[in-house]
Amino acid sequence: MLNGKCYTDCPIEYVKSSDGLTCELRQYPLDKYYAPFPFLALLGLFYLVIWASWIITKKTTLVN
Repeated sequence: MLNGKCYTDCPIEYVKSSDGLTCELRQYPLDKYYAPFPFLALLGLFYLVIWASWIITKKTTLVN
């Protein structure tokens, strides 16, 4: 329930309350996107380290 109206799902800027009866305004506008962010940042950092090590070792690898 939100503003006296019953919805099957909460609008995008709202989340279900802990009891599931009402919709509450999200605390952070991007909290639904927050979960993948640290993983994507770590993945980018991982590839950056691999690329830098490839350049530092004069473009050679240890894999034959």
